[in-house]
Amino acid sequence: MTGPSGCIETLPTVSGGTRVIAASKHHALVTAFVVAPVMTWAERGTLDGFWSGPRGPLQYVWGNWFVGVRQYGIHELFRNTTPWGRQTGSSVIDGPLWSLVYEIGCYAAAGMLAVTAVLRRARWIVAVAAAALYGFIIVDQVRSLRLDGPPALHHGSVHVPLLGEVFAQWTAYLGFVFLAGALLELYRERVPIHDGLGLACAAVLAGSLCIGGFFLIGLPALAYVLVWIAVRAPRPLRRIGRRTDLSYGIYIYGFVGQQTLASLGANRWGFLPYTALSIMVALTAAYLSWNVVERHALALKDWTPRRGNQRPSPAGTDQQASGPAA
Repeated sequence: MTGPSGCIETLPTVSGGTRVIAASKHHALVTAFVVAPVMTWAERGTLDGFWSGPRGPLQYVWGNWFVGVRQYGIHELFRNTTPWGRQTGSSVIDGPLWSLVYEIGCYAAAGMLAVTAVLRRARWIVAVAAAALYGFIIVDQVRSLRLDGPPALHHGSVHVPLLGEVFAQWTAYLGFVFLAGALLELYRERVPIHDGLGLACAAVLAGSLCIGGFFLIGLPALAYVLVWIAVRAPRPLRRIGRRTDLSYGIYIYGFVGQQTLASLGANRWGFLPYTALSIMVALTAAYLSWNVVERHALALKDWTPRRGNQRPSPAGTDQQASGPAA
């Protein structure tokens, strides 16, 4: 994602967004036409009416085809057979995908900053934008009068074509996290990596998760903790993800695996067996996603448009054009 100058490069940024889009489309097809019919048969013993109806698999694919999630479930799948479904009274196949629209927005913003040379010539604009978003978070937290739980969505939302509903608050909160990471990269030569500071930020992060204030003080601490861990991690751990990056696949398939296992009753075996099985399923799905879709999408960063077949000039042409040798 970064070049020698420490600036986020354009093509890898676009490639990362392409990876998200490609994997998301593949994920929609797999969940709608593989997971959903198999689990519907397991839950009901029949597929009667599965392919039709207002919340069928075809509507699920169409509603989620453009990254934004506009349909979370298929019919009533998982509603009565999983703890999440019984608690919320809804059919949800992959809840975490709500954040994809914001991730794509961050990629688009990074691409615009790179194309306009802001990252190379005016890095301070990124700092100003991050400060503005953090100021929004401070005001929002003070206005909410609560430091625990997710932010109250009192700023409303807008419907964006192809993407669906986009909330102003999540745009600011997640945008700040993205810009905080970008600042640590852009000014990496000035950011001290100190164990004392890393432990202090880890303590602040843990305290904000247990007591409250995660969005106010936990987010900045989280940004530094992640960089500190990455730098201080043992060398073998730093090699993870260089050739096979399973992070995104785990993100998009982890919840699907958990819902499937819970529907089959695996959660009744206890926390540890259920967690171990969930991790195994997520890693397997992520490995397949990486090798089938994501790795090929990331290869687009090396793509360049062809300018036609350039035939080599006849021997001696260049020498004749340059004139006789002295």
